[in-house]
Amino acid sequence: MKYSAFVKAKLEEKIQEMGEDLGAFVMDPKRDFIRNRKLPFETMVKLLFSMESGSLNSELLKHFNYAPDTASVSAFNQQRGKILPRAFQFLFHEFNRCFPREKTYRGYHLLACDGSDINIAHNPQDADNHFKNRVDRNGFNQLHILFLDRWQSVFFPSPFSFPQKVKPEVF
Repeated sequence: MKYSAFVKAKLEEKIQEMGEDLGAFVMDPKRDFIRNRKLPFETMVKLLFSMESGSLNSELLKHFNYAPDTASVSAFNQQRGKILPRAFQFLFHEFNRCFPREKTYRGYHLLACDGSDINIAHNPQDADNHFKNRVDRNGFNQLHILFLDRWQSVFFPSPFSFPQKVKPEVF
């Protein structure tokens, strides 16, 4: 088995374990994800991880192989609303526990750092993140996300986010 297949299998294993004990991960454990639907909990989490930059409708069509009975955008949004944010935090930490952190290069932990700008919801009142590129436009909001990646391991540290107009201090 290739290492990438091993890593993917570990992620899918953790998602399945969460699906078997939904109580801490959904809004209403007595009702949410109980009935058999096109978008059960495990499918929703995998879909959220695998989506690309297409519209929600096109991503759903692609996932369901363009079948005529593809789940609707409304159904997706309803199911997504049932999942608590702590589900993804839990998955992040549980997945990381699957991999050792002890690997070093001559006693050093090697880190790679990369930053990205991501667009967030439009809010002109948020001075730290709002930009207006032209006078006749509404502008946009952005966050700067900084990722630290540990080389020689699969450990994925938490990303840091900064207001776009505020530059982070050097570590």
